[in-house]
Amino acid sequence: MELQKINKLLEKYWQAETSEAEEKVLFEYFNQKEIDPSLKPYQPLFIHQKVNSNRKLSGNFNEKILLEIHKKEQKKNRKTKWLTYYLQTAAVITLLIISTIWLLPDYSTKKYKNKSNSQVEIEDPNKAYETAKEALILVSTQINRGKIYAANIKKVQEAEEKLEDNLKIEL
Repeated sequence: MELQKINKLLEKYWQAETSEAEEKVLFEYFNQKEIDPSLKPYQPLFIHQKVNSNRKLSGNFNEKILLEIHKKEQKKNRKTKWLTYYLQTAAVITLLIISTIWLLPDYSTKKYKNKSNSQVEIEDPNKAYETAKEALILVSTQINRGKIYAANIKKVQEAEEKLEDNLKIEL
């Protein structure tokens, strides 16, 4: 009869539904010298809890924990400072590169710069033809330059798609 009662209490204990009085009954049962062999595997758990229930934290436990937390926060802050430093440096370098590219004149269009901002009326048909030809050549070179960049972008996109396909296959 007692074995059935202990088994029921154990089931309630594993479901965290026991009261303090019921847990006390379990502790007392498992601290006996002779218990049912089927319940022997549970005995170390209850003995361990009894032995460790008398343990108390040291007086400076909170101080130690707070000191460890403070140390970890300082390490984290150090890492954050270095990361911030590197990101700022990268941003400055990027701005310098972009401003250099932006502000340097494009020498291929330098001779057309004055003509592109104003309307020019040319009465001589041959000169008008030459001017139009030069303008179209300039436009053509700029378009061809754009095609090269577009081709490079297309290659990158194709490589990206292949990588995604390979990753899908591997997963």
